Amino acid sequence: MKSILLKSAAAAICLTLTGWAASAIAADSPSGILKEGGKLAIIGDSITEQKLYSNYIETYLRVCHPELKQNVCQFGWGGERASGYVSRMANDTLSWFKPDAATICYGMNDGRYTKITPEIEKAFEDPSIAALKKFNELGTKVVLGGPGAVDTKFFRPGTDMAAVYNDNLATLSGIAERIAKENGAIYVPLHKLMIDAMAKAKAANGADFPVCGTDGVHPGGDGHLVMAYAFLKGLGVSGDIASIEYNYKDSAASFSDGLKSVSVGKGSLEFESSRYPFCFFGNAKTPDTASMLPFIPFNEDLNRFVFKAKGLPWDKVKVTWGTASKDFSKDDLEKGINLAAEFVDANPFKDQFQKVAKAVADKQGFETIMIKSFFNNLPKLGNPEFRPTTDAFRDVTIAKRKEYLKAADDALVPVKSTIKLQKAE
Repeated sequence: MKSILLKSAAAAICLTLTGWAASAIAADSPSGILKEGGKLAIIGDSITEQKLYSNYIETYLRVCHPELKQNVCQFGWGGERASGYVSRMANDTLSWFKPDAATICYGMNDGRYTKITPEIEKAFEDPSIAALKKFNELGTKVVLGGPGAVDTKFFRPGTDMAAVYNDNLATLSGIAERIAKENGAIYVPLHKLMIDAMAKAKAANGADFPVCGTDGVHPGGDGHLVMAYAFLKGLGVSGDIASIEYNYKDSAASFSDGLKSVSVGKGSLEFESSRYPFCFFGNAKTPDTASMLPFIPFNEDLNRFVFKAKGLPWDKVKVTWGTASKDFSKDDLEKGINLAAEFVDANPFKDQFQKVAKAVADKQGFETIMIKSFFNNLPKLGNPEFRPTTDAFRDVTIAKRKEYLKAADDALVPVKSTIKLQKAE
């Protein structure tokens, strides 16, 4: 099976999500904008600088679709508004990185943590348009998110400000949707998605369950998974990670690209995979990635690691993958099960997945230092005599980043795992 990763991008696309149904953004969206060997910039304020959703996006692209060979750099800056990014983008993004694609997430600080006003609307809209126009000049395809949401429990508790400010952020999201359409960008409504996910998560886990952070603004892993989901869908990546088809009667199996057979026998097959499913951590009651799975179709839309089996002699089958076992009907296995969704807790890729994510975190941590301390502070020296030195220092930091890129590349190694099938008791 050859996964279809990218579709032809229209010149001007506005992609609107209206809910959590998979149909809200069609799987394998025709808006795919990532090109093989391309550069992706992840841009935003302190929520981006948390380096969580940016890590999830980059790790996903590395392990789920390594054939895309994406060079990802995060440009988060705490406390920033859209106007702040416009003032620095020529220096720290366009001067050296020159991305083919970018995600932009502003609005949280632009709303000024108060009731919406026409002045606030204009102060968000004008620089956002300016950023889109500059990226259009470069030929960069943009996924525009608008702001997320504040937590309905933890943002200024004891007041009605959570509702007031979420109304503000909803208005800014509407502006983002409109200007995306007008400027050929792809829009993903982070605010609505996070509001919907937060309502469902709090209904299931209690009002004290934080989705947009215990400070009311900065999400934990759960909220950041929503953000990663939205941007990955906007980028148009395929959810087809891997596919295995097994014939019990013939002791034969076929594997999709990126997977290689090691051994196939009666009721057992071992394979090696250079593509991983995305892995999740925590549990249903902790604000980490696993707790958000009931409320967003991440596995259904983006993380399909499918196993099909036919010729089985039993109506009920025990499937063991790695160290975990689950029972399935014969019919379910003939239709296909998503191993990534069925074996969340004991996924045999989790250990190596964590090593890749750690290497990505180290790289993105250096990128924060590089962008904030070096690229944006050195030009402030001003004196032309310093220019040769500052240019040389910039080159050194870019070279150092390449070392982090290589470490992340090296962390992605093939993983062997075994699937066993037997009659369920």
